Amino acid sequence: LPQARVASRLGRSGRDLHATARGLDPRPIIPREPPPAFQEGMSLEWPLVSLEPFLFVGRAALERLCLRLEACGLACIRLELALRLEPDGHQTRAIDLPAPTRDAKTLLTLVRLDLEARPPGAPVVGFTFAAQPDRPREAQLSLYGPAALSPDKLATTLARLFALLGPGRCGSPRPVDG
Repeated sequence: LPQARVASRLGRSGRDLHATARGLDPRPIIPREPPPAFQEGMSLEWPLVSLEPFLFVGRAALERLCLRLEACGLACIRLELALRLEPDGHQTRAIDLPAPTRDAKTLLTLVRLDLEARPPGAPVVGFTFAAQPDRPREAQLSLYGPAALSPDKLATTLARLFALLGPGRCGSPRPVDG
């Protein structure tokens, strides 16, 4: 049927469907970028047995990850660490942060505490850090009093308490919806 007959029978929506069936679309295709994946990692030539060499190598990956988060105006609320162990093992662990942060030193401290509490069972031959992004907290500056406690310092302090006291015995207050 010609477009005029379809439009007279089905109205405007029929005319639009007729144009679409002929391959005509007045709206251009606008590509949508996928959300960025905040992952950094490394494959190692030699397996790492102790904690200090791993933290030395992991610091560079965490700094790159934090720079990428900062460039997008985001912070990390959950850090996932995937370890590749020798010979064919894998281990995944996650660190939930009480406040979003993009401070590499804070994240490295939390990784250290987690690895000290639960060391991997074999030498590490590779790792990947994956950050779940969130908006950073806005801090109110004090005009007359001392500066408020930094959320980054709060995250580190809570992680140390968590490592000392165990799971389920410390946390941070959150508002209840309702």
